[in-house]
Amino acid sequence: MRALVRLILTLFGLVAIGGGAAGGWYLYKHVEKMQYESGNPAFLDLEPMNITIIKEGVPTEIRTYWLTIESREGTPMGKILAQRTALAADYYKYLTALAGRAGPENIDNEPYVKTQLMLASKELLAPKAEASLNPVKAVLIRRIQFRDMQFD
Repeated sequence: MRALVRLILTLFGLVAIGGGAAGGWYLYKHVEKMQYESGNPAFLDLEPMNITIIKEGVPTEIRTYWLTIESREGTPMGKILAQRTALAADYYKYLTALAGRAGPENIDNEPYVKTQLMLASKELLAPKAEASLNPVKAVLIRRIQFRDMQFD
């Protein structure tokens, strides 16, 4: 009888410890998520990016993109500022890749471009986290300047 009571108390203790650990993990994740969703909006302007547009293997124009990253003050913006150069390089890489594509999934499709830039930021800043923990809330295309390339 004493062994049965000891077994029941041991199992109860293990369940209590497991429940406490699970609750602690949930609380940790909840607080982390709240950091990314609360707080005032913060914006970061990136340097202009010159992208050469290639059609049928020939450079036809140069587009200059002015991008702004929307985030939140505090930890999310801190992560972005720490990786600012790498993030700009990834955005440039994605824009350049889209510039040579034909079809609807190319640089002329602005919603698709924004989606690809959001994916690039998630890959760099929150690769193993859920999408809501991406510190970049939006990539805004503030302005695009078009310049035709002239060949004589």
